[in-house]
Amino acid sequence: MDVFTEKEYGGVIFLVNSTEAKISRCYSDDAVMEFPDRVFDVPITSVESGAFDGCTHITALNLPSGILTIEDDAFKGCTSMKQIFISSAAKSIAKSAFSGCSKVTIITPADSLAAYFAEHNAIKWTTGTHITEYEN
Repeated sequence: MDVFTEKEYGGVIFLVNSTEAKISRCYSDDAVMEFPDRVFDVPITSVESGAFDGCTHITALNLPSGILTIEDDAFKGCTSMKQIFISSAAKSIAKSAFSGCSKVTIITPADSLAAYFAEHNAIKWTTGTHITEYEN
């Protein structure tokens, strides 16, 4: 079994092994965050439970295109978040992932799990392949 180790990149703690990186905890003060698809030579594949919990300063977030899983309470309490991009690669989004994010609009391809998730959880969404214009 490949062991995960904690590594920091751009104000974010990742859990990293030889095949993937997981967003574990954010401590960046940036209002707008854009993630690369890869860190430490491996793809970013998930947002762990509570990774952005209480990050009230974040207004927009472009997640990497390889995110497969968004866990429970990943964005809990991100009360200022207005926009988040989730690609069509996402295969699992926990029902409580956006707990307390009443202002958020999910930007995602129309035929994606994220669009289905938004429709079935009373979250605003719009079609797109990434955030191109950030709301104030």
